[in-house]
Amino acid sequence: MRDEAVLFGSSAMSGRPFRLMVIPSGIIGGVVWGCAASSGAPSSEQHGNATGDASEIPAITAVDASDARPDGDGTCSDDGWCIVDYPLDGDLTLVSLWGSSERDVWAVGSRGAILHWDGSAWQPSNSGVDYAIRRVWGSGPGDVWAFSTLNGILHSSGWVDGQASWSPAAFSTTDDADGLTGVQQTTPIVSVWGASATDIYVGTLQVPGGSVWHMSGWNDGEPRWRPILEYLDYHGPVFGTAATDIWVAGLNGKAANSQGYKSGIVDWTILDTGTRANLRGLWGGAHDDVWVVGDTGTIRHWTYDDDGELRWLVSESNVTRPLNAVWGSRPDDIWVVGEGNTVLHGDGESWSRSNIPSVIPAETRLFDVWGTAPDNVWIVGDNVILNRRRPSEMSR
Repeated sequence: MRDEAVLFGSSAMSGRPFRLMVIPSGIIGGVVWGCAASSGAPSSEQHGNATGDASEIPAITAVDASDARPDGDGTCSDDGWCIVDYPLDGDLTLVSLWGSSERDVWAVGSRGAILHWDGSAWQPSNSGVDYAIRRVWGSGPGDVWAFSTLNGILHSSGWVDGQASWSPAAFSTTDDADGLTGVQQTTPIVSVWGASATDIYVGTLQVPGGSVWHMSGWNDGEPRWRPILEYLDYHGPVFGTAATDIWVAGLNGKAANSQGYKSGIVDWTILDTGTRANLRGLWGGAHDDVWVVGDTGTIRHWTYDDDGELRWLVSESNVTRPLNAVWGSRPDDIWVVGEGNTVLHGDGESWSRSNIPSVIPAETRLFDVWGTAPDNVWIVGDNVILNRRRPSEMSR
């Protein structure tokens, strides 16, 4: 990988200043810049040579009739992936997973669908909406969020007595966010991660005023949001290994790292991934062990190279389909899912294809992977929920 600083400009600063400081590439090979919520002159720089587009981010669309829901609850593959039924009729695209334990797992998707796993079965939860829900996340079993757009955020106190109640959580910006207070936005939310109930990050599709937002608390019964990243190409995943280690990625191979929200400012270090592919999924177990995946089978690993320097290293996937999500239980147990029934397993060094039941249509899009342990991993996608069960629990 090239040992040089990489500079990217901005065209959406909305009047707020940012700091740009080149640091020696021998230290971390990037650029540090920050976004504050005070007023100032806008930047006139433009990002150049863009090859990606926000429209290329995976959308929640109706599936083809040929991709109808497979009839095979309990059917398992040789690699241990089993189809798990859910009580909703019609075509359904599930795109996001999160849970607090193996008996408290959530899945969301098209048509306002919210499903909950209680350890024995999936049950529907009435969201009260009919639009696509794109992300689900929680700080714990009693604090669960479902995200669609900036003015389509739902909050719940969790699954209690066989049900969950959802209420709208208005999107309001902080009072010092340059007059944006109370603005309602319809732009999609495409990613979310939080360190706690009052330290949440969401990634959006090009918002005037911010592509990544942070919530640090509630005011008058509403969560208060602040824009913390305004570069147009960061329309992808947000993830953190800790409150002081936040990662974002997006179009054209863009990736950046921050030490988190401090005194109204988030400083970002732009890191060269060595690819122009759009990046769709992030996961890591530590600051020196972060994975990002994306289009054309792209996988990069942020770790130490042979010279002992932290860099994005190429990890050959041996596939060319778009990869949508990555999750791991430990450094040598990592899962990646993508389009065309793609499921990969990594041991930290190499990747191998993992087979899912053959009754699932060949072009099924798999959107998310998440688990609680090496022997309890979930995958969701077009008309399908998969679980990799303990060997003793597999039907065959």
